[in-house]
Amino acid sequence: MGFLDNKKIPEQDKKFFFRQDYLTCIKYAIYNFYNNNNIYYPNLFYIEGQEGIGKTFLLEQIEIFSEKSKMHNLLVVNIDAKDIILSTATGIINFMVQVRNKILEKESYLQKAFEDFDKAYNDFIKGELTEDLKELTNSKSKEIEENKLKSNIQAETAKLKLANLRNKNNPKKNEIIKENKELVINEFKEDTKTNVNILKVTTIQASSNYAPLNKILETALPRKKSGEADIKAIAKNLTSIMESLKRSNIKEVDYKMILFKKFLKAFDIVCANRKVVLIIDSFEKIQPIYNFIFNNFIKTLRTEFIFIMAGQLDLEKELKEKFDTSLHYIYMQNFTYLEVEEFLRKNDIINEPSIVESVFELTRGIPLALSLVASVLKDFKSDVFKIMNFLNIKEKDYETLRYINTLTLDNIHPNDRKIIVLLALLRKTDSELIADIAGVFDTNKLLKNLSDKYFFIHEKKGLQEMLKIFTRTYAKHDLNALYQEIYRRAYEFYSEKLEKDPKNKELITNQLYYYFRLNEHEAYKELLSIISDNLLTDIDFCQQIVHDMAYIGLSKKTREDLNILKECIPYFILKDYKKILPLMEAISSLQKEELEPSMKLLDNF
Repeated sequence: MGFLDNKKIPEQDKKFFFRQDYLTCIKYAIYNFYNNNNIYYPNLFYIEGQEGIGKTFLLEQIEIFSEKSKMHNLLVVNIDAKDIILSTATGIINFMVQVRNKILEKESYLQKAFEDFDKAYNDFIKGELTEDLKELTNSKSKEIEENKLKSNIQAETAKLKLANLRNKNNPKKNEIIKENKELVINEFKEDTKTNVNILKVTTIQASSNYAPLNKILETALPRKKSGEADIKAIAKNLTSIMESLKRSNIKEVDYKMILFKKFLKAFDIVCANRKVVLIIDSFEKIQPIYNFIFNNFIKTLRTEFIFIMAGQLDLEKELKEKFDTSLHYIYMQNFTYLEVEEFLRKNDIINEPSIVESVFELTRGIPLALSLVASVLKDFKSDVFKIMNFLNIKEKDYETLRYINTLTLDNIHPNDRKIIVLLALLRKTDSELIADIAGVFDTNKLLKNLSDKYFFIHEKKGLQEMLKIFTRTYAKHDLNALYQEIYRRAYEFYSEKLEKDPKNKELITNQLYYYFRLNEHEAYKELLSIISDNLLTDIDFCQQIVHDMAYIGLSKKTREDLNILKECIPYFILKDYKKILPLMEAISSLQKEELEPSMKLLDNF
């Protein structure tokens, strides 16, 4: 949502508020692109501006324009970069998947275009993706097969060594190993000079719900004098194994390039059948994959489309060097004094010079800040004393928007303030949950009334995203009892729903989100359990739930733990067990508490 909803001003006054000069140039390009007009128009736009300047609102107007126009073959795909999971290993792949998902949300029948990509991606998730190579000679094939066998056994050795960590503090499961009489020992003889650390692989049958199919003997694990498994020695051993894998002659599979080729093919098909406008908001969030987007994605596609990006970073020089006349760069600035005056006048707020000057000084012309102040001033109606008293309160130590947000919440009706805090604390706008906590029958009517009253509340989306962050901070320090009560009620609400539908992934995510707000330590252990249950069957969900939890304001230690999970989980797909070792160390430390979730997680390796 932007700084103003289009229903709240007369139709003839929309031009000023909608930044019509910016919007017109984008509409012009889309119109000519749609109609194949043989005249110049840019097909690449970058909208730069600080938080609260109205970038998101401008992008929404493009969607509204496409919906209200008669361009039936126009497909507008709007992505918020905050939804893209950026891990070192799979960030680029996740970008492609997100674009694919958003296209199919709009037009499900286009799934046929992504058949090859979907198959390749599913093979990638299962670790079965291979390159599309021509047939090799028999001798070369034999050599490759032998090297694959060698590497598979070496990788399996590393995998099993990690899996055995599960047993070090679990006497009962150690007894299972001792009692099993059908051990099949597979030895791969290798030159001892180059691979001195390769261990024997031991395979046994599974004999409990959580026992892995493969284990290695306890005696094979490097140990400290105390008898505990020596994590550093294991890491050193794995390093040697990984070095031996690098020295093998196997051609490394370039997963990203295989998937990228298939994605380009699919996206080309979509663009050939529909006129595509691709929008990415919060573009600064995906800075690590800028080079991929600029040098690979945009430049490689054969079919034309309109690409619109909006972010806070200054990319003017870089983009103009790369794309020259194809680019139109839009720099959104704060409102001037005259624009602030016009804003107040058109919203029936007293706009005498001293008030305009005070509003301008307080808001610095930031449209979002202006909308907050205007909402309070409208409640004061024509009471100049109240207005001036409100505008003269200043605390220079506060960031502008944070301060204004706090100031406005202190000056609105207590009942409205409670609902605004509720909207800020919720993960998503859930009508049923709002009705339950707020004690209302009709959530839609409640939101409609609030959106009519306050510029910064959207009838369907709820509170403006950035204000959620500030309002949570305000509530935590100034309304702590309400803060705790809302999170407790939300946690209990989703816990009850989850009991009836335990496999519902959205319910799992919502319940865990509120659990983290109430008890970080216990919630983190629950997260490990969830990952354990889904790692082999739905690794996308494992990555997504860690990504979602990372947006919660947590302690430094918990953020570090989540970063370990975020970076390690993708390497499970790639079967890079060296990169998973930090995750194993974290789980190993939790095992001292004899936690079942950590036991279960280790079983998946």
